[in-house]
Amino acid sequence: MLFLTARDATEDKVNGLTVGGDDYVTKPFSLEEVIARIRAVLRRAGRGGLRGGGTPDPELVALLTRDADCYTWVAAAVGSRSAAGVQLATGEPVMAIGGFNGSDPAPTLERFQQLVAEGRVHWFLGGGRMGRSMGGSDAAAEIAAWVADSFPATSVGGATVYDLTTTPGASPTAAGSRR
Repeated sequence: MLFLTARDATEDKVNGLTVGGDDYVTKPFSLEEVIARIRAVLRRAGRGGLRGGGTPDPELVALLTRDADCYTWVAAAVGSRSAAGVQLATGEPVMAIGGFNGSDPAPTLERFQQLVAEGRVHWFLGGGRMGRSMGGSDAAAEIAAWVADSFPATSVGGATVYDLTTTPGASPTAAGSRR
C-alpha cells in the first residue's frame, strides 16, 4: 500500500507505515517519483512483501504483449494486487477482478463471460504467484472456476495462464481478436 497525501507530519507518516503502508509520499510529488516508488514496492512484493503482487517473468510479459492492441484487456486477474505488476510491466490494461483484493463483486460472472465472448479479454492469470488473491468474492471465485473449467491452462514464466480466445479443449494460441 502506498500513501499519497498532503499530511506530512512525522506522526502521520509513522502511523501510515505502522498500519501496513509500504511507502508514504507527501505532496507535492512528481509522477516519476510515484512510479519509481510503485516499482520499488512491487520489487519488494516479489520477495514476499505483498501477497499476490510482484514483477512478472519476462516470458509472461512477452506473451501478454503479443497482439495486445487487439484487446481491451491483455489479461484479467483476481485483485489489483495480482494485476498491478503485470500492468506496469506490460504497459497494457489488466482487469482487476474484484477490485483491490478480489473481494468486490465486480464484474459478475455473467458480465465477464460477455466480455470474453466479445473477445475483449485475452488471458486469465490464475494459479502461481500472479493469480493468488487475498480473500476474494463469490463473483471472483465463480469467474476463476468457470475459466479453469472452460479453457486450457498453460504455465508461462511461473504463472498459470488461460487463453480466453480458445475453445474448451483447444491448445492455447495468441490469435488476435477485438479491442
